[in-house]
Amino acid sequence: MLFFSVEWLSKFCFMEANMKAWLRKRQQEQTEETAEQVRWMQQERSIAVAVLVVTPAGIPLVRDPRRAFALDEPQVRPVYWKLPGGKGEDRETPEEAAARELLQETGIRVSCKDLSILWRENRGSHDYIIFRADLVRIPRLASLGDEGEEVQMFSAERILQMRDFFPSQKRIIEQHLLALVVFAG
Repeated sequence: MLFFSVEWLSKFCFMEANMKAWLRKRQQEQTEETAEQVRWMQQERSIAVAVLVVTPAGIPLVRDPRRAFALDEPQVRPVYWKLPGGKGEDRETPEEAAARELLQETGIRVSCKDLSILWRENRGSHDYIIFRADLVRIPRLASLGDEGEEVQMFSAERILQMRDFFPSQKRIIEQHLLALVVFAG
């Protein structure tokens, strides 16, 4: 038969009550931490990315003629050649989004380590990031991107002369293209 003193039982009950209070407090703290993480994730900014890929054969660009007509706009919009890219998806890092978009639109596979940031800009609703990837081998290009984009290689010199290259991207990467032309010449 076990025999416990009243003093021991009261200490045990006190410790048990303290332990329960501590557990309730810790659960509350964890709930608050989780709520803070959710708030932080909701505040994370969306991203848009593009990739300037430099290869021995040139620079791949994409063009999507299907976007010439917007469903809600009766006017024809210009169709531009542009760097491969797009919007980031849930929980993707900018590098992961760039590598995924590049693969989907051109068939070119790069790792996140192959990408370096050329340009980063806060555009209010999102961050816009242009990466550069230098490839030593000529990649095999897809003839069409996963959404029907045309894919072609162009020299840096040709891109600088193009009137149908996306103007905002051209302004950003122009100095890099000029350096490639000078280096090649």
